[in-house]
Amino acid sequence: MMKEGAGTNYATKVVPIVSIGNSGYIGAAQVIGDADQVEKVKAVGQLEVSWNDKLFRIKGLIPMDSVNPASFSRVQGVGVSAVIDVRV
Repeated sequence: MMKEGAGTNYATKVVPIVSIGNSGYIGAAQVIGDADQVEKVKAVGQLEVSWNDKLFRIKGLIPMDSVNPASFSRVQGVGVSAVIDVRV
């Protein structure tokens, strides 16, 4: 329960994931942060690298101000709180 006077200006938003690198999935990500910054997020860029016959995998998730992975800026002060993806 929210205590009186303990509000927050954090917001969440669901945006598409733009994959950079390995493909084969489509999805969306929920971002969270200051409402003004969350409003700027248009997509989340995902850079995925795997090695050792895909035994190890690293995913980097970057809140972006564009859906174009060739021309974007990172949105500062925003984090990714959930990932939804579907194998195609």
